[in-house]
Amino acid sequence: MKYLNALIPVLVLAVPLARGASAAPGVSFGSPQVISTGPSLTNGVAIAYDSLNRPHISYIDYTGGNMLKYARWTGASWEVVTFHNVRIGSAQDPTSIALDSSDNPHIACAGGGVDYVYRSGGSWFYEDVGNVTTSPSIRVGTDGRPRMSYIVRAAAGLSRRRTP
Repeated sequence: MKYLNALIPVLVLAVPLARGASAAPGVSFGSPQVISTGPSLTNGVAIAYDSLNRPHISYIDYTGGNMLKYARWTGASWEVVTFHNVRIGSAQDPTSIALDSSDNPHIACAGGGVDYVYRSGGSWFYEDVGNVTTSPSIRVGTDGRPRMSYIVRAAAGLSRRRTP
């Protein structure tokens, strides 16, 4: 998270100028690209890259009232989608994002429960995964099906969910 001034946080993406290991000495970054600005952005940012090496980002924005947002670089500009039906609790609620073989995003976020949002065939879908959970992580298997793990506080353990 970067700040324009002491009051307005800015979500930015800094991309290495040359390919290589991110921890390699001498890797320099280009100018940051501004994705979103507002007084209430969160730390729950996740990123995935598609088959064209373009970034897809999920994050929480509290500017307009606790909303999950998804941003993707089209090659010319940032396209941002806002989801109003997703439960968000606090500024620390994490998000997780994965892309399938068709570059469709699959997003999990926690906030009073775990919610799953995904795009398929050009349309967006929403699923309430469960209550009293935190720390979701999502990946898409080689079979194209998403897998999600998260912590269930009531059971004091780790749960795993796989689509049928």
